[in-house]
Amino acid sequence: MTASKSVLFNKIIAFFDDYIKHYRAFLQFEYLKMDMINHNQIEKLSDSLSTEQALIMKTNSLENKRTKLLEGFEGKSFAEIAENAPEPYGEKLSKFEDELTLEESQALENSIPVSKALSRYKLVADSKCYEFGVY
Repeated sequence: MTASKSVLFNKIIAFFDDYIKHYRAFLQFEYLKMDMINHNQIEKLSDSLSTEQALIMKTNSLENKRTKLLEGFEGKSFAEIAENAPEPYGEKLSKFEDELTLEESQALENSIPVSKALSRYKLVADSKCYEFGVY
């Protein structure tokens, strides 16, 4: 494996580690928001709008970084990138896919709408992607 390919996959691994952490934080916020709705805490929900906007802005920033980082992988799914990645990168990317799938299923079980945004991970290299919070 060339040094430049190793550097690229190290960047991809580091990026998706941060990306997954952000997605989890976003999901946690959505769980909190759902709880506020279920308990009719309208004022508290209204106060959370700035947090939601900050999460959406960070998501958009991460999406821009993701698109640039994965140039050259257009049309490849996350699974395909992981399958074709040199070792040890393929194994780590496969773990990320498993984590994202688990997060998605848990969100769906709890009726969290942000899980719709997770579909972008399945086609991780597509240039078009959906923003969190836009349904």
